[in-house]
Amino acid sequence: MKNFLGIMVAFLAVMLALPLAAQAYTYSNVSFDYGDFTNTGKLTADGVTHSSGWTVAIDVTLTDEEDVDELVMAYCIEPNQNAYSGNMDMAVELVSLSEVNGGLEAAWLFEYAYDNSAGYTEKELESGLQLAIWEVTTEDDGDYDLASGDFFMEKTWSESADLASSYLTALEENFASADVASLSSNYVAAQHATYQDFILRYDGFTPAGGVAATPEPASMLLLAFGLFGLAGLKRKFNK
Repeated sequence: MKNFLGIMVAFLAVMLALPLAAQAYTYSNVSFDYGDFTNTGKLTADGVTHSSGWTVAIDVTLTDEEDVDELVMAYCIEPNQNAYSGNMDMAVELVSLSEVNGGLEAAWLFEYAYDNSAGYTEKELESGLQLAIWEVTTEDDGDYDLASGDFFMEKTWSESADLASSYLTALEENFASADVASLSSNYVAAQHATYQDFILRYDGFTPAGGVAATPEPASMLLLAFGLFGLAGLKRKFNK
């Protein structure tokens, strides 16, 4: 019986560690574009002011725990965090956008911008969408205004700002009827402690292949009790 208990303790230790192992994702080959921020001027996010010359993250190679690579579209979601461009693999945690301030709204903007891209250049779309995403992920009160608040611009007359404002207006008018389940299944946040966090659009990835389903500790305990019960029955029958 002692040997069995030892095996069960080891089994539980391994199973409870699975949620940590399941988060072993990396992103690499991050490619950036300078967008169309020429006339944007200074941007201020949570009291930190930055000069113009922002970059927009477009493509990220995401690698899952089975070493499967997938090229995904991405945009920055933290204006005040440094971005990294290059081939260095960086471990990230994939989390639901419901856990990110303005995350689902950012996913809606992502979808809306690309569904309504006709008539805009690629740089205009990328820059306008990036500004709109920064607004919803930085602003805490839900009042989306590029001229004031937690995220604002010194100049709001640029083409990028005009496009971002149109996206934000559409968001305020339509988000209440959004298919949140679809947004949650097609978009995810990749978080890193030091470098830029991204909102990722899976395209080819599915949540099952991207965000790992992790067993809950309570479920593991129930499984353990069940195994203990079976062991007890076996011992009784043996007697």
